[in-house]
Amino acid sequence: MQIQQKFKKALKCGTGKAYFMLLEHPTIDFSEIIKKSLLKRLCYDGQCEGGRGNYYYELIKVSPQKTALIAFVLEELQKEQGDWYVLTQLYEIAALFGVNEGNEAAKEGVRKRMKKELEETTDWDGDSALIRVDGVKALLGLAQLRGTILKNNPEWSEYGALINRFDEIYPKANGSKIIRRASLQNASIKEYWNQVQKSRSARKKIKKSKKVKVNYKVMTKSLKKDRFFWVSDQVKDLDKEVIHALALDFDKETQPKRQERYLKIFAKCKFPLGTEILLDLIERKHKTPKSLVEPAIKALASFKSKKIRSYALEKLKKKKDILIYLPLLIRNYKAGDHILLEEILQKNWKTEEIHDLNYDYRAIYRKNSVKECMLPLKRMYDQLNCGICREGVLKIMSDNGALTPSILKEMKFDSHLSIRKLHKKLKKVKSS
Repeated sequence: MQIQQKFKKALKCGTGKAYFMLLEHPTIDFSEIIKKSLLKRLCYDGQCEGGRGNYYYELIKVSPQKTALIAFVLEELQKEQGDWYVLTQLYEIAALFGVNEGNEAAKEGVRKRMKKELEETTDWDGDSALIRVDGVKALLGLAQLRGTILKNNPEWSEYGALINRFDEIYPKANGSKIIRRASLQNASIKEYWNQVQKSRSARKKIKKSKKVKVNYKVMTKSLKKDRFFWVSDQVKDLDKEVIHALALDFDKETQPKRQERYLKIFAKCKFPLGTEILLDLIERKHKTPKSLVEPAIKALASFKSKKIRSYALEKLKKKKDILIYLPLLIRNYKAGDHILLEEILQKNWKTEEIHDLNYDYRAIYRKNSVKECMLPLKRMYDQLNCGICREGVLKIMSDNGALTPSILKEMKFDSHLSIRKLHKKLKKVKSS
């Protein structure tokens, strides 16, 4: 694979590998790749994972084309962006260069773009960046504006996001205290603060809804009548007698829709009637509806036996329907299976498929704490663009003694904040 392609791949995933590639190849111009990626949402889930502004800030800092890249960020910041995530990303990069490196043009870029936002919308993307650049002044100014908006829209709620963002950036300053004091002298800030307190108080008063005790009657009613059937972890608390009774009902059931619902229960509670019923259901190739095969496999994954292992390997080696049969290895894994799992990942998987595969890979190596997990999990790490799942992979590698020095080094510059925090924790443990 060419260097540029490797860099693109690392950038898409958001790993620190991209940072070290910039350092190792100073004569290669990666700036066009960085520019294109800056205007895309490369992460798997932007809302859950958070922005990548800090990640790009670290990359641009060490790029030989740093000046041109900063200019590009500031230029694009002033343009309309079709994705709020991209705009927030540009804001954050500009704010970091403005504050950390004293770049006045970057600070002014944040202020100018935010001024435009404030004139056009009440849904702001640059509030965190402005707070980073102008601190308390920005917090009070935005709180005053928000208070005015709340006066004109009394039906709206306010949960204090501005205060939360201020506290994240300035953890020692106490945003609530600053707002409370300012509210004594400014009517709009008072309105903002009153609404924040009202929301906080309401959340404290919300009583936890009483959980309906899950028993045989509740389960059978839900199985037969509910339009949407969701199996919560509460089913794990069912009495053995109830689970056994549900299993007997399942064995008699003939409607595929209800059979599927029963199987979803037994994916979380071990099926008490043994493996033969489940295996028979799965192996009836032309008689069993496709909708039943996957939940039946998940129910069968609770068992450990030579027959299940043999069946799993037969299916997995065919490289077909891997996502369906992989859970069978969780309790039927043996030394050396890492080779097969690594081979599976060599296939050209789609982003969504890799994301789905990672859950089973992690489940396999949580259950089987072996150092040989390094080979497949390293390949998984290099393909996942979900920071949350990548963190899960890295934790398992660490727990299993399979975290390589190069990956540990890359974690410091990962796009996902929690991975950067994990790096600090692991380094601290290592040095103690």
